[in-house]
Amino acid sequence: MHEEKTTYELLSSETHNNNVALYKCWKGRERFYKKVAFSEQANRLIENEKRGYDWFCRIAEKDYEVNLTGKNFLEIEIPEFAGKTFPRSAPISGNENEIEMIIEYYSEKWLRAKDFAIHGDLALCNNIIEGGNDLNIVDWEHFHFDEKVYFGFDIFNMLFISLNYQFKHISNMDSRTKTFLKNCYKRLVDSTPASNKILAKPFQNSNTYLLTNQNKFCVNVNIASKFVLAKYPLSELEKLDLSIT
Repeated sequence: MHEEKTTYELLSSETHNNNVALYKCWKGRERFYKKVAFSEQANRLIENEKRGYDWFCRIAEKDYEVNLTGKNFLEIEIPEFAGKTFPRSAPISGNENEIEMIIEYYSEKWLRAKDFAIHGDLALCNNIIEGGNDLNIVDWEHFHFDEKVYFGFDIFNMLFISLNYQFKHISNMDSRTKTFLKNCYKRLVDSTPASNKILAKPFQNSNTYLLTNQNKFCVNVNIASKFVLAKYPLSELEKLDLSIT
């Protein structure tokens, strides 16, 4: 009996100069994704990815595994998850219910974790909602451990990414979206200890976290080239913070 061959479709390569290729793969009826490193720096991203999936599976009580292989250059195989997905340019408008579900899930799972961690790039497109109330999260390349006082960073980074796609400039934000952001903020504040270092000024402090922790995100480019929140001036983010806190 011949072993079934694996078919590969290249989806992306060298995104933000990361020296990583992403493939969609088919092997018989099995479908999965594979990330392949092409440098030592990219190996670190693949190692982050493995650690991130392992951590998430533990805190979310998931039973799937991701497989890490390779010696000089690493490869990782990731299951294809079923559920509702989002485009890279997903706005806040029309996705409010899903965002609220993600915030509730994040608040429950992250705060209960003994070893707190940062996803690093929790855009809507990296969330897959299954059955309306379960979540699988992908793209853990920028995963790293940190103190629980930074709870909330991933959510406000996600919200800002969607804000930027929807309005191009945050000064154009409408009152409906502003009200929604206020509700998101309240959900997080109500469950967060007073020692938190993000939520007093959520967008400003998230910006500062990005700029002062570039090494933890393991990026090959200036962090402002990777994360839109990192390039916004604090004066603009201050106005946004005052409007929702």
